[in-house]
Amino acid sequence: MPPNSEAPDPPRERVRVRIRARSKRHPWRRSRRTRRFALVVGILLGLAVLDAVWAATGVRRDLDRAREQLQRGANALRAGRPVDAEARFQLALGAAREAQHLRRHPTAWLAGVVPGLRDDVGALLTLSRAAELAAEAGGSVTRAAAVVGWDGAGVPGLERGRSLRLGAIRAAAPDLGQAARDLREVQRVLDGLDTDGLFGPIENAVVSARGEASRQRRLVQTADRLARLLPSMLQNSEHRYFLAIQNLSAPRGTGGFLGFYGILKAVDGRISLERLAPTSDLPVVGPVAAPKDVRTRYARFGAQRVVYAANYSPDFPTSARVILEMAQEAGLGRLDGVVAVDTVWVSYILGAIGPVDSPAWPTPITSDNVIGILNRDTFETLDQEASDRLQGRVGLDTWNAILDRTPAAAAFADAMSKAVAERHLQVYARDPEQERIVTALGASGSVELGPNPLFVVWQDFVASRAGFFAEKKTMQHTILHADGSATVETTTTLRDRAPDGPPSILLGTPAEGPIGYYAALINTYLPQTATDIVQRSSGPSVLVQEKEFGHPVTLGLVEAERGGTSSVTTRYSVAHATRRAGGSMEYTINFIPQPSLRPNSLDIQVDLPQGARIVAASPFLSIQGTSLRYLGSPTTPLTIRLVYRLSD
Repeated sequence: MPPNSEAPDPPRERVRVRIRARSKRHPWRRSRRTRRFALVVGILLGLAVLDAVWAATGVRRDLDRAREQLQRGANALRAGRPVDAEARFQLALGAAREAQHLRRHPTAWLAGVVPGLRDDVGALLTLSRAAELAAEAGGSVTRAAAVVGWDGAGVPGLERGRSLRLGAIRAAAPDLGQAARDLREVQRVLDGLDTDGLFGPIENAVVSARGEASRQRRLVQTADRLARLLPSMLQNSEHRYFLAIQNLSAPRGTGGFLGFYGILKAVDGRISLERLAPTSDLPVVGPVAAPKDVRTRYARFGAQRVVYAANYSPDFPTSARVILEMAQEAGLGRLDGVVAVDTVWVSYILGAIGPVDSPAWPTPITSDNVIGILNRDTFETLDQEASDRLQGRVGLDTWNAILDRTPAAAAFADAMSKAVAERHLQVYARDPEQERIVTALGASGSVELGPNPLFVVWQDFVASRAGFFAEKKTMQHTILHADGSATVETTTTLRDRAPDGPPSILLGTPAEGPIGYYAALINTYLPQTATDIVQRSSGPSVLVQEKEFGHPVTLGLVEAERGGTSSVTTRYSVAHATRRAGGSMEYTINFIPQPSLRPNSLDIQVDLPQGARIVAASPFLSIQGTSLRYLGSPTTPLTIRLVYRLSD
């Protein structure tokens, strides 16, 4: 056959062609199968997601139902209906446990494989566990309330006639303890949740639950500690406590001048006020034993010899132990502790129990006027004995009303809680275990300075009570340097707002100086590592450097006539004021307020190194460039925190 003539392909070539053709069709077939498989998987996953959404929705319904029943149970408990409260808490418990069924649902498996679902489902499960614990805690509190006979009126366990039902309170303690443990666990599991990236409604539910859990935990924890403290302090044999009544017009370390005292007596839960008298009636004693700080700093003011000078140390347990030593030496016998109060505490309590009538005063004593009456009006005389009689009678009538009345539980609890937080009520127990519980309650009045304190303590330095009109302000300016050191300047200012007369115990007499003249010693506590300490004043002053609590303390005198001002300033350096925090620098200030008649003004400014970038700061700080500032009048301890990075 000629070479160029057409001829059929050899059989081998045709085989190759067919094989190639099949290989071209095969991927298409495989793709169709893959797509069918993907479609089936997609349908299954879609159904699973829909099922997960349905399950999660059901959980949210259960959680909403649990939350509603918890709230109704709490309302019933407050109203004194323990049977209704118990039923509500049981319904809440059932709803919370229904929500726990999500753990056995396919959603729990799906949460591990579908991005974005894991955290939300985990949060729902955590919320359901928290609700379960909260319901169990509610049941425990309800049983405790039934034991003490809570009927919605008055303070649980308190009977009219100054008596506490200590047996019932003791019997309620185990249930309160269990409730406190459950609520601590609620707080722990909720605090362990990271809300970043959660679905909006779930995130809101977590934040809301945290806030409510924190409030309820504090309330039940306080009740638990009181149930353990009160029987041990007041049961069985007679217990006697020194009642220290502090006058905040004349500031002292723990609050105010210890002008009046009483003896609180308790026998099997029945409390009475044995006496109320001026501390000037007590004899000079001692010198009694006292810690080194007291001997070194305050012995020159009579702190070891006369009761009214025993509270110069701002640490209440320290001052209380000195008071007990003096009281025993003065013939009052061995006492079991010290309870210190002032007129701000009385004002808070009168807000809970209502006005008090006293034959010694023409109008009812109320929460609005008691501070003015006992800190100003009763001193508008030159007759010290008449002033003492008036204060003693008004004070005794007020105290008898406080002991006799049955206040509303919520109002009384709020008043006591606020007074403790502001140190207008401070308690010291001689028994170490009782003191440990008092400390846990936050009522010990102990001073913890921390590494970088801002603590300014006023000590009265006049015979008058013109301090009632004193305006007090503290300013602190801190400059942080790139090497982590700081330069700090603290200025405390007095402005005298006293009227021009007439002469009285309140305003002084011409023999003591100009009418309305006021003077005080300013104690400024510094970090332990403070160096290069320099003091100055706006006028003639006494400037001294001492130590207390292991910290340097500067002492300066401020004095002003009516309408005038005076200030003292302390400047110092700290070599290592900041610390590293994950590659950033962190700086904190621990502000501690002294109990005072009215809130004192506070102005804090912190300047960062040039070019520094703020990473985080306390939310109440105002920020302008690299400066941060706080303006306010805090009455409770305040921690100021800021984190920043230096420029590269």
